[in-house]
Amino acid sequence: MADVFISYAREDKGSAEKLRHYFEEQGYDVFWDDDIRTGDTWPPILETHLDQAKCIVVLWSPNSIDSDWVNYEAERGGNRQVLLTAKITDCEPRQQYAEKQFADLRGWTGDRPPEGMLGLESRIRELIDESIARGQRRKADGTLILAQKKAKTEHISISDHARDLHEILRQLNSAPEATRAFIENGYRELQSAQHAARFVLADRAPETHYAAAADHFKNALDAMADMKKRPARDGRSIEYFLLMERANSLALSEPVKGPKFEEALGIYRSLTSRDRADVFVNFRLGCALARNAHDEHSIHEAIKVLQQASRLTQSSQPKHKGADDILAEGRWIVSEISRQMGICHWRLSQIFGESSIRGQGALDDAIKYTTEACAKGIPPATVDPGDDAINELMTFTVIKATGNLTYLYAARLRSGRGSEGDKEAIRKLIAMLRAREQWNIVENQINIIDSIA
Repeated sequence: MADVFISYAREDKGSAEKLRHYFEEQGYDVFWDDDIRTGDTWPPILETHLDQAKCIVVLWSPNSIDSDWVNYEAERGGNRQVLLTAKITDCEPRQQYAEKQFADLRGWTGDRPPEGMLGLESRIRELIDESIARGQRRKADGTLILAQKKAKTEHISISDHARDLHEILRQLNSAPEATRAFIENGYRELQSAQHAARFVLADRAPETHYAAAADHFKNALDAMADMKKRPARDGRSIEYFLLMERANSLALSEPVKGPKFEEALGIYRSLTSRDRADVFVNFRLGCALARNAHDEHSIHEAIKVLQQASRLTQSSQPKHKGADDILAEGRWIVSEISRQMGICHWRLSQIFGESSIRGQGALDDAIKYTTEACAKGIPPATVDPGDDAINELMTFTVIKATGNLTYLYAARLRSGRGSEGDKEAIRKLIAMLRAREQWNIVENQINIIDSIA
């Protein structure tokens, strides 16, 4: 939109045109009603410029004082607090504008600018700078809000915290009480974060709980010395579990990429260097990268790690038969990998443009992977129906995947390539979500689906 909107009476067009030329010579983008093309519907165009111009300069004269339209434009500028006024002839504006400071342009012929022009230009520059700053803040706020929406649904995925905590504390029976408290408090903050995200609790944002959990796990690791090398379960050390939980907490404590996220990536990569065949570290690293991937390079990096995690789930034989292996066999990780792959390909479709061939292909791939996530998230017979932790993991992954798939079908319809089959699929998916016992949690997620979380 224009830097300057000039409001004037038709009889004063000559003065307005001189002012327009002067402003344009100074580098300002200027709008006046002569810019409206023949055939355009002028009221909506004027309204748009009145809403969005960085400042509105009204030229007062006996003609404009009596113009209802000029006074309307002045009122709009005043309501937006972007109104500047100038007198081009002797006159007395209406009461609401009479006391407003004005630039004195009386007698100006368009050559050397009068003193009043300097003050007018100074205020124009101030309003333009304020408008740019507001736009930057809105953009930054919008980016943050979208990132927070995307991050919130990740908090829904839970881990088998109770079992991990029990095994770790059992191995640390003789450890100082303060060390045990750090660990207990860390897991407590994780549970609070996930609960807050699922039920939109107002006490603290999930990110705050995750940040606190990360600090507790760090304090525990610092205090444990050699005790952290003790085995916890499934042949893994206490240090492994606490480092993983610290990395998970750090990765989820920032909705946008920052130092905590970078620290989380460092921990994941350090753990993969110890065991490149570790399914869970590769999986968590891939999810973290996918959550913060916003350009083509970073998206492909996330896809590469997720594919590695997927290969490991298919090829590796578990060394230790524990709960994590049951989760892998139960296809929760495979389902979640497919969901994250769907997210990555959706973002690629946005980068390429949905109307382009590459964009269309990426959107179709996003639908394919997300459909797989829904199918693979069904708990198999090997999972104990009474194991709430494992069943919740699978349930929430399917809920999120189903919501994403609903959105992706709608995106294909909006692109003009959809079909009646896509419409029918949306109806079935929404009915399926509403039929779930966890509908209160699903309902919380519905307003996030548009972010492809």
